[in-house]
Amino acid sequence: MGTVDCIVAEPGDYTSALSLSALIHALYEKESVAVVRYVKRKNSNPLFGILTPLIKPDVECLYFNQLPYVEVSKRVI
Repeated sequence: MGTVDCIVAEPGDYTSALSLSALIHALYEKESVAVVRYVKRKNSNPLFGILTPLIKPDVECLYFNQLPYVEVSKRVI
């Protein structure tokens, strides 16, 4: 399907790390994933995918897997 992106907090940003950790633990405890619209960079096309939590002793992160998606515009006749 494509590549897998690993999402972590920016090094040194304690507030972001704490917030991301809370989301990771909530998804992990509920055995859930998040369905998201993800924009990597400003002015880039959005991607549709899922975030899967990973918790190991030395790392916490979210894996982003892109889902196949095509936006179809409606024509008015």
